Amino acid sequence: MRRVAVTGMGVVSPLGNGASQAFAQARAGHSGVHCLQASFTDRLTAPLAATASFNGADHFEPPKLRMLDRVSQFALVAASQAVADARADFPQADRGRVGVFLGTGMGASQTSDDGYKTLYGDRSDRIKPFTVLMGMHNASAAWIAMEHAFCGPSLTYSTACSSSAVALGEALLRISGKYLPSQLRTQNAGPEPDAIWRGGGAGCWLRPNGSAKKLACGAAWRCCCFGAPANRKSNRPSADAAR
Repeated sequence: MRRVAVTGMGVVSPLGNGASQAFAQARAGHSGVHCLQASFTDRLTAPLAATASFNGADHFEPPKLRMLDRVSQFALVAASQAVADARADFPQADRGRVGVFLGTGMGASQTSDDGYKTLYGDRSDRIKPFTVLMGMHNASAAWIAMEHAFCGPSLTYSTACSSSAVALGEALLRISGKYLPSQLRTQNAGPEPDAIWRGGGAGCWLRPNGSAKKLACGAAWRCCCFGAPANRKSNRPSADAAR
C-alpha cells in the first residue's frame, strides 16, 4: 500500500475561516455557539446557533454568487485554502488523475429551504431557474472540480454523520492503491438554512491538558488536500499536539 499524507488544509467554520485560526480557537477552548441574529428568532425558545462568519460577496462576483448555494461557497473557499496550503504543482500534474471526494450530510439545504418558501410561503408559481443546479448534493464537488480543472473522479457521499469519514476513506483508498496521485477531500458538518443549525452530531474533540472537551460546531467545511508525502518543513501542529 502506498503511504498517504495530508498536504494541505482549509476551513470555513464557526471557530474561524482558515485552519490556523480555527485550530487556535479550539485549542483556547472557545465555542462557536452564539445568539442567532435573524428575523425569526422571536419564535425560538433558545435562539442559539453555531454559524460561520462568512460573506460570499467577499469571495465571488455577483453572477457566480447567484449560482452558488451557501454550502458550495464554503466548499470552494475551503478547497482553495487547502490547495494553496499544499503548494501543489497542479499545472504540471495530469489533471485526469486529480479528483474530488466530498462528504455532505444534507447538501444545499439553503436552496431547498428557499424553494419551499417561494412555492408555499409566497405562493409563487415558479422557483429560481438554478434551483436544481444549486441544490443537488454533488454541486459543491462539481464546482471544486471546475474551479481547479480537476478531471479525475468527482464523487459525493451522503451518509448522514459518517459522510466525511466515508469521503476520507475512499480518497485514501484511491491514493494508497495508486489509482490517483492526489485528492481533494471535503466535508460538510451540517446545513445552515437561514443561518440556523438545528440538529446534532457536529463537533470536534480535543484534549487540552489531558481533559476531553467537546466544542460545538454548526455549519462548517473542512477541506484536506491529499497526496504522497512531501519532503518539506511544516509549521502545522502535529497530530499528537492536536490530541
